[in-house]
Amino acid sequence: KLDGYLPVGIGNFKVAVLINLSDNKLSGSIPSTIGGLQELSNFFLSRNLLQGSIPATFSQLRSLQSLDLSQNKLFGRIPKDLEGLSYLEYFNVSFNRLEGEIPTGGPFANFSAA
Repeated sequence: KLDGYLPVGIGNFKVAVLINLSDNKLSGSIPSTIGGLQELSNFFLSRNLLQGSIPATFSQLRSLQSLDLSQNKLFGRIPKDLEGLSYLEYFNVSFNRLEGEIPTGGPFANFSAA
């Protein structure tokens, strides 16, 4: 199992299409540089120890189809800017400490709360 923090330089992986770091012991926050992963379509960070808020820079990932941040210690609100992710088909942020409204526009209009 990996432990430690997600590096700020993670956004430099310009050609990354899939990143799966689930089931580890990663802690700290998700760096805002995540928005630099322009080709990323699938990002899985479930079942870690991540804290902090969901960076609004996720909205820059225009190719993103799947995002799983479930079972962490994330708090705050789901950024409304994520409504602009037109290819997003799977979004899981369950079992965190999030609050507020779930976005309803864009791809969120087609999601069910399961």
